[in-house]
Amino acid sequence: YSSTCRNTWTASVQAGDTLDFDNAASPSPLVGTYSLRGTSAGTTSSTLYVATGTLSNIYAHTRLNFDAIDTSPTADHHFLRFTRSTGSAVVCSAVYDNTTGKFGVYASTYVYHDDLVPSADTTYYLWLEHVKNTSCSLYISTTTTKPETASVTKTGLDYDVTGFMIDVNQTADMVVDHIRINSSAIGSNPQ
Repeated sequence: YSSTCRNTWTASVQAGDTLDFDNAASPSPLVGTYSLRGTSAGTTSSTLYVATGTLSNIYAHTRLNFDAIDTSPTADHHFLRFTRSTGSAVVCSAVYDNTTGKFGVYASTYVYHDDLVPSADTTYYLWLEHVKNTSCSLYISTTTTKPETASVTKTGLDYDVTGFMIDVNQTADMVVDHIRINSSAIGSNPQ
């Protein structure tokens, strides 16, 4: 909600979509009084992007609630992305798969969790981690405690990261809060 924080993000809003930094309505904010809510009316993504500087290793944490989930989306939904160059080239991203409905990661190819399917109106605590030449990992919990091992991992990556993107499309309307981005690992319940 802070204008200082809000003004560091570059918003790209597609026709009919909304990106609301001041959401205080239903679904309830995830932390404090306000949360970011993204809603989508079409198939083209609306995004929020922030430059991170060039980093070989990058870590992000967020609380996320899918207000609504399209169970038959036309494409995979890359809802959190580490990017490079222009901000659109994906290095490592958290995804919702359009064919299996499962959480996963994308880094050159997709890898999905065996049975973790996101549900609407459930708050997830997500840790997305990129370690150059090693892995893209997603940790998922329904509590503030970070799992000891990654929920899903893709290995063998060789890119630096230059930005972080939050992506809203037809797959899911989203409420996001408590976003943390760091050059070192983020543990449980970051403040």
